Amino acid sequence: MPEIGPHPGLSKIRSVPLFHAERVEVVRVNTGRLREVMDQADVMSEGSVRHEGEKLVYYGSSSLRLPFELRHGESIDRVLARMKRDPHVRLMALRLARRELTARVVGRIGTMQAEIDIGLRANAVEVHVDVVAEIDQRRVETTSAHA
Repeated sequence: MPEIGPHPGLSKIRSVPLFHAERVEVVRVNTGRLREVMDQADVMSEGSVRHEGEKLVYYGSSSLRLPFELRHGESIDRVLARMKRDPHVRLMALRLARRELTARVVGRIGTMQAEIDIGLRANAVEVHVDVVAEIDQRRVETTSAHA
């Protein structure tokens, strides 16, 4: 029979702790302040409608540069980390990107998919939203056609 290596032997557990404690940081966004920041954001959008087989599909992106002053000892890294985790930030960015889409395409918007990235660029928080949306074929006209 082979010899067992240098491992600890078996032992019985004498007692298990009754409680397990851990610290969790709970952060809640101030919706009014977030709306104020989003309303003041510099927004740059681009996109176009493409024919894909029988469908018309809009591909576009919107970038939001969020202008806000750090308050109460906040650091830009901490604000960024919290914004990345907050669903309200993503939802407001998605709604803004949808508004940009409706400004570019006349027609009913069908299924829309989006990918949202929140990052630090040039020492400011920037939210980038990539959008793919199906467009109703009965009434389609892009604003670039008016130019």
